[in-house]
Amino acid sequence: MSGVLRKWVFTNYTVGNIIFFFQLLVPYLFITNEQFKFNKIFKNNLFNFFLLYVLADAFNPLQKTFLHGPVGVLLHYCYWFLGFYYINNRQYFDVRKLIFVFVIVAFGELVLGYIQYGLPQKHFLNRYAAEQNVGNIIAEVGTAVRITGTFSYISGFSSYLLFHVLFVWGLIIYQYRPAITITLLLGGLMAAFMNGSRGATYVYVAVVIFFLVFEARKTNISKFIGRLIVPAIIVYMVVLARGQLGVETTVSTAYDNFQSRRESLSESGEEKSRILWDYYALRDFKGEYPVFGIGIGATYQGAIVLWGSSEALQKYGYIESELERYVVEGGFILLIIRLVLTYVLCSSLVVPWHTKWLIGGLTFIAPITFNIFNIVFFMVGIIFLDQAYYHKKIGLKV
Repeated sequence: MSGVLRKWVFTNYTVGNIIFFFQLLVPYLFITNEQFKFNKIFKNNLFNFFLLYVLADAFNPLQKTFLHGPVGVLLHYCYWFLGFYYINNRQYFDVRKLIFVFVIVAFGELVLGYIQYGLPQKHFLNRYAAEQNVGNIIAEVGTAVRITGTFSYISGFSSYLLFHVLFVWGLIIYQYRPAITITLLLGGLMAAFMNGSRGATYVYVAVVIFFLVFEARKTNISKFIGRLIVPAIIVYMVVLARGQLGVETTVSTAYDNFQSRRESLSESGEEKSRILWDYYALRDFKGEYPVFGIGIGATYQGAIVLWGSSEALQKYGYIESELERYVVEGGFILLIIRLVLTYVLCSSLVVPWHTKWLIGGLTFIAPITFNIFNIVFFMVGIIFLDQAYYHKKIGLKV
């Protein structure tokens, strides 16, 4: 919704930033629900230590202003707040009530993305929230635009895809309508190619392969897919006979465009450097404050635009790696806390043990601090998947 408002309704840059700021507060709305036990999350000593640490580092004397810190606390705290809040209130959640809404939203994003992919670069639907920030250039993948759906930028849709694949996995566990579930699975893969994000596409494919290898045989997947054989044959024959929908051509074009972009960046060495970006950044870290950092929120772009950057930050130049930004802001102490929090959170899920490792790996390396879309969509995806296994465990069905 924020993307719709920012790029199609309120196009003013300042208004867009205000809308974006309120997005940071959305995850904390759970506090207002009287049914949930908000105070239970503070019974975890590790969680309390983490909160105290980020609060203390928010007022690091190296900060540019005292306003950077509170915004940084909201960002660093958000993902873990949602995760531990859910863990301590699992029995009060029931995502089955939201499946229909999620399905409608998922199809809406896929259909809009499909439409955007076939439109020219300058079309109204392919607008960004603040095009002046990207040189008024709409990114392309091959011969078509990189789709954004209802989101402000490409990265927003990439974040959504992380939720999408976990959502589909959960639907399979629920044994939800096969035709809808498989359509969403394949549609999400095509949307990943259209979005052009290599990270999002690799993760999407990796999660699907992971599911097929470790979980498919436990979920009656053959029977689940078998119910689609006759309808699929009928639909395929209709499409083949009419030859007017252009689906096959679009799918082929989307894959070819994505592959072309991937190969060109791979040949330049950019892809390899990105894959190992965080490792190199941490291995070669030469900052002056490796223990406690220069202050929570110091590297957040929104705060820098509004209030400037500190002298300590300016020495680093541009930083893209999230884990390096973690160390810059809170030192290696904060990075170690993140690793331990990841282990504790994943250990508390009811998903199979190997799925815990998958979620843990993604949690540690994914941008879950400075990207509000990743924070919300990834955690909602985790919650939905965990709920599916939880309901299966206690015998509840859709």
